[in-house]
Amino acid sequence: MQLSNRFFAANQKYSTFSEPQPVPCLRKAFQLDEIREASLSVCGLGLYELYINGKRITRGRLGSYVSNPDHILYYDTYDVSDYLQSGENVIALMLGNGMLNCVGGGVWNFDQAVYRSAPKVALLFSMGDITFDASEFVWAPSSIIFDDLRAGEWYDARLEIGEWMLPGYDDSAWSSVIAAETPRGLQRVNRTVPILPRGEITPISYHRGCISIFPNLDGRQPELPFADDEKDTEGWLYDFGVNTTGVCRLHLRNTKPGQKVILQYGEILGDNPAGAPDTTVRNEDSGLDLRGFHFLPHRYNHRDVYICRGDKEEIWEPTFTHHGFRYCLVIGLEDGQAAEDTLTAVVLHTALEQRAAFRCSDETVNRLWEAGIRSDLGNFFHFPTDCPHREKNGWTGDAMNSAEQMLTVLSCEDNLAEWLLNLRCAMRDNGDLPAVVPTTDWGYGIGPAHDGVLIEVPYQIWRMRGNTDVIRENAAAILRYLHYLSVRRNQKGLITFGLGDWCQAARGSVDNPKAPSDFTSTIICMQLSQKASRMFRAVSMDLEADFAQTLASQLRDSARKHLLNLHTMTANYRCQTAQAMALYYDLFDPAERAAATEVLLQLIEENDGSFDCGVLGMRVIFHVLSRAGYTDLALHMITKKEYPSYGYWIANGATTLWELFSPIERVQSSCNHHFFGDILSWFMQNLAGIRQNPDAQDANSVIIEPHFPELLSFAEGTIQIPAGTVESHWKRTGDGVELMVKIPKGASAILRLDAGWQTDIGFTEYALDAETTVKIIKAGTRDRLRRTAKI
Repeated sequence: MQLSNRFFAANQKYSTFSEPQPVPCLRKAFQLDEIREASLSVCGLGLYELYINGKRITRGRLGSYVSNPDHILYYDTYDVSDYLQSGENVIALMLGNGMLNCVGGGVWNFDQAVYRSAPKVALLFSMGDITFDASEFVWAPSSIIFDDLRAGEWYDARLEIGEWMLPGYDDSAWSSVIAAETPRGLQRVNRTVPILPRGEITPISYHRGCISIFPNLDGRQPELPFADDEKDTEGWLYDFGVNTTGVCRLHLRNTKPGQKVILQYGEILGDNPAGAPDTTVRNEDSGLDLRGFHFLPHRYNHRDVYICRGDKEEIWEPTFTHHGFRYCLVIGLEDGQAAEDTLTAVVLHTALEQRAAFRCSDETVNRLWEAGIRSDLGNFFHFPTDCPHREKNGWTGDAMNSAEQMLTVLSCEDNLAEWLLNLRCAMRDNGDLPAVVPTTDWGYGIGPAHDGVLIEVPYQIWRMRGNTDVIRENAAAILRYLHYLSVRRNQKGLITFGLGDWCQAARGSVDNPKAPSDFTSTIICMQLSQKASRMFRAVSMDLEADFAQTLASQLRDSARKHLLNLHTMTANYRCQTAQAMALYYDLFDPAERAAATEVLLQLIEENDGSFDCGVLGMRVIFHVLSRAGYTDLALHMITKKEYPSYGYWIANGATTLWELFSPIERVQSSCNHHFFGDILSWFMQNLAGIRQNPDAQDANSVIIEPHFPELLSFAEGTIQIPAGTVESHWKRTGDGVELMVKIPKGASAILRLDAGWQTDIGFTEYALDAETTVKIIKAGTRDRLRRTAKI
């Protein structure tokens, strides 16, 4: 299909907070005598909505795909024959700002993007000898008077322009479009999974409420005073029961012309009469605590605004934005207008399939699984983002930390592979990578714990899906990055740039972590080099594999020399993260592991049996404990109700995973993050016991290795591998455990039991096939039963 590189816009003036511009409506009417096979390609920058003869045919929401348009231009393609008719036809579009004019992205320099402009479109219609592009369209301002991907959307129903999408509409007063600059990006047909509505949630309650705490802005926002009819902080507070992502559909009755209704989104409730960050009171009757919403001016701080036309009934749903929220405060309702159906939450995210399921006898674990799934989905808008209420950025460090869990539970490999293309486009000539993708020129040099996504994501896609194409696509960039690392080593052979173990429990800041960057960056680079070597070898790039393995070996030698005390088997900085990372990534030799594990246990005991890690330590510590036979301890650390723990989040109302482990009375920066979500992988691998291709040999190989912590009476999980669905279910019986396993045809599986357990016929490891039920007992039980029988 042909793609046009001729872009057109309504005008050259782009929207700002102080001078918002309305979304343009574009239309073209044309005559057809007969209908033949017809196609349409559209690149709408930043976002677009497409209609033919009044019917919406856009393939998704917030599309086509969010990118830096000077890197890649994404086109959606359509077969439109079925939407056409003999006689007059109309193609109609609305163009939103999206990332092209990222009004609310000043914190990350999107407001300074060289490609910033008013929304524009390249379009090509073709049916036989009939072709035309966007140059023949006319335009008029719509009733969307402000839109921003982060800030929200404003809609003035008094400005609606009738049936402009339909044939027969008189557009003689509309203006012609103007030619716009073509961005420098490569043209590419969009084949990613789109963003779609994924359900609706009705409120569990609504009552009079207010905004209790406004955020302290970071000083980079313009002063934008509220209009007189926006100053009220009270209204009707709707609670949807779970933290979700999307928009609220507004349903009003008996409105007045010009009545302004404000939808203020929020994640958490709280009152702070003392004004200190550690004295917040959180009750069901508290107002919205918006302190986590500190990147936007108050007037545009994740608000949708609807101005009524005045009618018996008005229904509206925002088009070019989305929000993260559990609560929505509706300000500006007249007496009698608040009703249960005033708001409905429309859940939005990339339409990924869930590939894994898990359940066990502990309800806290089950709720954490659900919260993790909800966070992974709610932070996947074309690619992994960091929080839907605030940043909405594609942070590379977050995705690196979550790649394994996301690919375990979601069908996200195609979108991740496409995102990697955008990452490669953003790579500097020397191999440096940005911390967010897409980016303008912001966030470079943040370090391997972010940059490593270039290796970690292809590795996990290859390991779990068996896809070697993703290796070949990224091989050159990976090699360039490894060279970049090799020259960034200091005189000791260590990598010292980047963040350390950020978001450490009880610290809540990236500053001064217990495990700093010389430790974390060196260990991460070591294991990234090892993974790169395996991938290169898998596609017969042996010289590159040798280089990567040599770099890994050199980093390991330097790390063992300078970052370990081999007399005490203690990692430098004597903290949980450093010790756990050194164990997980095999910095300790096999003969040293037992003593090093004892040090980790001592560190946990010194912290009253709780973890003391940030995102890098939390990614590994529970796996290390299970490998060493301490699954009971790991599960206790995860589920206990006392701070700090995941169970503490659940006990305090969490329905998604939070950004920080901090006491509930403190500021909760974000209540919907995915980078602490590796517990999903841990539940699957250690409780259900399904470990897919752990040695990266065959995506259809599985090790069934369940642990049986005393806290649980049963656990079960399913996961889809390329060959089909693997199932594992165990439950306690009177004298042991009964395990049921299903292995799909074409897969290989091995049962491997934890120390102290064996089958009732004495095996601790053997091959599984098809559907198998195994009786498992404590080691030595069989001999004791025999002796008892003889007596």
